[in-house]
Amino acid sequence: MGISELHQVTNRLQVDLPWITVAKFFDKVDSTQSRVTQFLPKEAEGAVLILAETQTRGVGREERPWYSPSGGLWFTLALPLKTLTLAQVAPFSMVTALQVAEALKEVNALDCEVKWPNDIMVNGKKVAGILLATVTKFRKPWVLIGIGINVNNEIPAEIKSVATSIALIRKQSQGRSRLLEAVLARLNAAWVDFGRTGFGPYQKAIEGRLQNVGKKVQIKVGSKTLEGKLKSIDAQGNLILDSAAGPKTVQAGEIVGQTA
Repeated sequence: MGISELHQVTNRLQVDLPWITVAKFFDKVDSTQSRVTQFLPKEAEGAVLILAETQTRGVGREERPWYSPSGGLWFTLALPLKTLTLAQVAPFSMVTALQVAEALKEVNALDCEVKWPNDIMVNGKKVAGILLATVTKFRKPWVLIGIGINVNNEIPAEIKSVATSIALIRKQSQGRSRLLEAVLARLNAAWVDFGRTGFGPYQKAIEGRLQNVGKKVQIKVGSKTLEGKLKSIDAQGNLILDSAAGPKTVQAGEIVGQTA
C-alpha cells in the first residue's frame, strides 16, 4: 500500500471511528510518540491519532531505537484519562498487546504470542511492540499508546534472528489499512471496558497467549536479574515467577533470556 492510501485512511478514520477527534498522517516524523503531544486539545474528550510512514527516531522500551522505515505501521493513539489513575492504567499495555495479537489473527491469520509485558511474537520473533506512556497537557492527563507493527518494511540483517514482518511470514506484500482499523476498533472497545472493569477480565485471554509459560527465564528488573520458572500473570498483570527463593511477583521488568 502506498503513502497516499495511508493518508486516505487517516482522513477516513474520523468518519468511520468518530471517537477519534484528531487524526494526522505524516510522511516522516521523528517519533509519533513525541509528535502527538502537539495535537492534544484543551478539551480532552476524544482520542488523538498520529500515524507516520517513517520515523527517524522511533523508540521502544528503555529508550532503545525502533527501526521504522516505510512499509510498517507506526502510530501513537492518545486517550484521555478521565477516571483512571496513572497507576491503574499501567496494565493496559498488556491489554493493548492482546488487542494487537487478536487483530493480527483476524486480518492476517497469524497466531501470535505475547511476551510479557507487551511484545507480540510469531514463531519466537518479534512482529510488533508497544510503548505506553502518560503525559499531562492543559492540566489534563493522557495515556499515549505507541504501536509499531512490522508489515512490509525491511528487517535489517542484524536483527532478523529476533524480528520478523508480516510480509516475511506470508511471503508477499500485505495491506495495512484494514489492520490499522482493526487494531484501533479493538483498542477503543477494550479501553471502554477497561475503564469499567480493570485488568481482571483480560487475565485469562492474555495467559492463553503468554510466551514462555512453564519455562525458566531471566528477567531484568532495574540493575538486577531474576531467574525462575514463568508461572502466570496475576489479576493486576504482574508476572508470577517461581524462583529458587520461592514465588515472586514481578511488577515491572523485561524478559531477557531463557535458562537451561
